[in-house]
Amino acid sequence: MIDTIYLDVDGVLADFAGETLRRYDFDPADYPRGEYNMSKVLGVTDDDLWAKLDTFEFWNNLPVLESGKHIFRVVYSMAITHGIPFKILTSYPKDRSEPFKTARRVWLKKHGYFDLVDKVIFNRDKAQFATPTSLLIDDNDRNIKLFRNAGGMTYQIPGYWNQLHELEITIDMRAEAEILSRVMNAMYYFTQRKTEIE
Repeated sequence: MIDTIYLDVDGVLADFAGETLRRYDFDPADYPRGEYNMSKVLGVTDDDLWAKLDTFEFWNNLPVLESGKHIFRVVYSMAITHGIPFKILTSYPKDRSEPFKTARRVWLKKHGYFDLVDKVIFNRDKAQFATPTSLLIDDNDRNIKLFRNAGGMTYQIPGYWNQLHELEITIDMRAEAEILSRVMNAMYYFTQRKTEIE
């Protein structure tokens, strides 16, 4: 069975990519599909990028992804129905910034997510939370790969910046949430049955 669900924020609930590109006056339509390295695309160093973005104002004002609202409802419903711990697992910028951590909590509270999860975890090494019965829902190619390689279950949210970029333009937000619901239920019952057999 699934005994813990971890949900990412940036690229899943919050539109980090869109807001970043807006601040650089870069049209998302011109963004090279499947390229996760925004610094490379924008022609700046990582240090310059974070110097511009890593402020309370930036993190607190990230737009909410409409698809994320549907995804959150699906995950929350399953967690409540089956009594599964449901945690936010969010990466922090390069230097573990306090503006980020403070603003992230404020953002989650402002949009009604904070009080509906069991815990908010700040950690760049998401794979350390992987177990055969834990599920990570994330947009980041690397996080998905490392979590899966560490033995965990994963579900990747399509985005124009990741390996599922072709799906991002063909699946609407409600369909994505419905697919996620079916996949999570299949994972839950498969792992539960496997546990019973063992």
